[in-house]
Amino acid sequence: MARDVQRIIEVGNSIGPSFNVNKCELIADPATTIADPLLQSFERIAVKDATLLGAALFHGPTLDSVWAARLDRSLRRPV
Repeated sequence: MARDVQRIIEVGNSIGPSFNVNKCELIADPATTIADPLLQSFERIAVKDATLLGAALFHGPTLDSVWAARLDRSLRRPV
């Protein structure tokens, strides 16, 4: 995976967009050991807490929280 990230950085730099490491997240089980220094610099997110554009990716507390927030917003809207 580290080689893939490095390739994305290289290609991106050659066509213009820059890779912002400060915005990167690494979704992995907390027990997973990450040896690559670049990947270690990414914010670590547990699989159970992973979201994509505000949508929970897996069943669990994060999905429950996202749905509860959406329900709350929908109940507050005037009819």
